[in-house]
Amino acid sequence: MIKRSAGILMHITSLPSPYGIGTIGKAAYDFVDFLKAARMHYWQILPLCPPSEGNSPYSAYSSFAGNPLFIDLDLLIEDGLLKEDEVKPIKWYKKEDKLDYNIVNKERKNIFKLVCSRFDRGDDKYRNFIEDNKSWLLNYAKFMTLSDIHKAKPWYKWKDELKNPDSVKVLKVVEDNYDIYEYHLILQYLFYQQWSQLLNYAHENGIKIIGDLPIYAGLNSSDVYGNQELFKLGDDYMPIEVAGCPPDAYALDGQKWGNPLYDWQYHKKTDYAWWIERIRHNLTLVDVLRIDHFRGFDAYFAIPYDKSAKDGHWQKGPGMDFFDKLKNKLEDIDLIAEDLGYYTPSLKSLLKDSGYPGMRVLEFAFDSRDDHKSDYLPHKYIENTVAYTGTHDNNTLIGWINNAYPGDIKYACDYVGAKNKKELPKLLMKSLWMSKAKLVIVQAQDILGLDGKSRMNIPSVPKGNWSWRAKRDSFAYDLAEKLAYEINLYGRDEDE
Repeated sequence: MIKRSAGILMHITSLPSPYGIGTIGKAAYDFVDFLKAARMHYWQILPLCPPSEGNSPYSAYSSFAGNPLFIDLDLLIEDGLLKEDEVKPIKWYKKEDKLDYNIVNKERKNIFKLVCSRFDRGDDKYRNFIEDNKSWLLNYAKFMTLSDIHKAKPWYKWKDELKNPDSVKVLKVVEDNYDIYEYHLILQYLFYQQWSQLLNYAHENGIKIIGDLPIYAGLNSSDVYGNQELFKLGDDYMPIEVAGCPPDAYALDGQKWGNPLYDWQYHKKTDYAWWIERIRHNLTLVDVLRIDHFRGFDAYFAIPYDKSAKDGHWQKGPGMDFFDKLKNKLEDIDLIAEDLGYYTPSLKSLLKDSGYPGMRVLEFAFDSRDDHKSDYLPHKYIENTVAYTGTHDNNTLIGWINNAYPGDIKYACDYVGAKNKKELPKLLMKSLWMSKAKLVIVQAQDILGLDGKSRMNIPSVPKGNWSWRAKRDSFAYDLAEKLAYEINLYGRDEDE
């Protein structure tokens, strides 16, 4: 149960660890310490899964696997799987605040091969891990083996004899490349071992982790490859229709995301077994789960695979039937419904009937053309709400202030009593601390006072996203003290 509290949105990649990408090593433990010192109780992250092309964690190779790039090298040294002189050459890149995926992926591949050559495959913990997770793990390792052999070519472009994951040909290819197959098993084991230790440390220090679950699976993923019956695919293995959203003021042509749509009738016949297992599994990794694009359970936009978003249409989702089954199978779970966007009466009913808290984003509140009617204004929040300065898809507060219409900025200044732009970020955050929302999450970039150059993602821009990183010593104790004062002042310390 979420109580009145606060937290920070900070993805693992953004942690200031010394090897080019944030990991679940010392910097992650230090960040838990920072949250504790700031009297916060939640750390929100983006999806933990391994991203596919484009590096977006919302388009991943698996909904169940962990990103191997998060494995900490220093912890591998402590475990005797690496030597210090083997990783020393890659410490601290020139661009400390930017992640270069090409460099990191290339270096990690060589290092992980070395780790796997020294790994004890007969270890009981490793064998038990495989047995406990075989429902998804074996399929993932099979998929990644074939993907590696095909140099990351999507599975639907492989030879037809390899498109059936259970075919004799596929099993033969895996058998002939068992070293690659086991490479992916070992990396998952190492990720899960390190993550469970971090999660335990967070709990020991009163910190809960909020995870993120994209509603859709990526087409080029082990989810779709290994469970083709769950998705609306044609005889050619390609999607009949794909996900997206209709044209609006922000995207005149609409958006075509390309994810295959679920065959909800088939899911219903199975009592949504795959979906429920997906949520259950993710809740073993985190304490609270944000369901991205919650609206898709009420109604989803279907676009013919070979046409544009303008040719799409709305279809009815599974609605409360799904959530009734979910609550019957998984009791007392904490979910957050990402209900942003156009609010229909049916979506409003679904959110109310499910009982999950919805979201409010402060940067959406100050449209000066809206005549003070926005539901995103803090004084309109209900208690069952999770309020954000912005999400991973939004600008930082300072970036928003520097780019918003002058009328919107004047409106925001008048609302919070700011004399000028410089005062605005702090007072905007204060308006969230004061609100009725039971949980407030602020972007790490806003805590650090960073501008738009540090935003995490610009939707529909294909390059340059997901690369922001915090610099060393960003999360200093004096900053934690200032935050702790405000958290206590507005009663957001749930232990009080």
